[in-house]
Amino acid sequence: MSDLGVGFEAQDAIHRRGRGLISMRERMQLVSGELSIKSQPSGGTTIHARVPFNSISDSALAAG
Repeated sequence: MSDLGVGFEAQDAIHRRGRGLISMRERMQLVSGELSIKSQPSGGTTIHARVPFNSISDSALAAG
């Protein structure tokens, strides 16, 4: 996901009162995923989330 918004300093955002980025990181850890956040003031933000999907059993669980 990317945007062309105002952007932010990623390290500063993690230490602020908001829970958005912290919550995203925690959720990704729960599913052994990876989260990458690239942002800079006045430069927009790009977030990549990757969750492993390794087996037929994962496929069956996802299908319900």
